[in-house]
Amino acid sequence: MAEPLANLLNQIIPDDKILADLREIVDDGNNKVELNDTWIEIPNKIQIDIVTKAYFLESFPNIRFGVFKVLLALDGFNQDLHGFHSAGICFSTMFYDQEVKLISLDFHKEFR
Repeated sequence: MAEPLANLLNQIIPDDKILADLREIVDDGNNKVELNDTWIEIPNKIQIDIVTKAYFLESFPNIRFGVFKVLLALDGFNQDLHGFHSAGICFSTMFYDQEVKLISLDFHKEFR
């Protein structure tokens, strides 16, 4: 049951689109992002891993928070046996609307 849903999700919001959207922000020539009230530099062409990709069914009309959520690890995803996962530099959470347009982006150190 889950595999057809995952395939459909990957068709609707392909990895290439997600990575291009994030690279447009982090490889913009400035290469600085805000992380917990501090500006950090993101090196060009770093490894970006897509950790999770999800669809949220909104139960009320016009919530407009975003129906797709993607969690990415900048500079690689480090998996811990005890669930204390980390990213080389930081994580990024991206929210997309129902037309698959990026509407919100956050950078954070913790896995969430």
